[in-house]
Amino acid sequence: MNEIIADKFIKFYYGQLNNHAIAQLIPHLRECSTYVRDNVTIKGRDNIQNMLNQFGQVHFEPKQMTILVNGDRRANIMVSGIMVSGISNTKYTFCEFMHLAYGNDKNYWIHSSILQTV
Repeated sequence: MNEIIADKFIKFYYGQLNNHAIAQLIPHLRECSTYVRDNVTIKGRDNIQNMLNQFGQVHFEPKQMTILVNGDRRANIMVSGIMVSGISNTKYTFCEFMHLAYGNDKNYWIHSSILQTV
């Protein structure tokens, strides 16, 4: 894995969230994937899909990204930016740490993600 691939994946990820195209993210989740959203832990593909669908009309505006590549198969990615509620137009600062892995099926997948909002 390299920084270009990680950057493309993050743009794809937030693009799908902003377009509410959660189904496009399912191939990038596994049963062992873990999400932590504001201190609530969600494990498994179906549970994560349900949680992502509940985001509703939220729009993410990533502002800064730092990528640490760990060999050929892993990357740690820190993204920070603004999250805007489409219902109330309230803006929140967010920071998301994601551990991205490359599987034997030659597909990138999210091993873990931690999102904090302020």
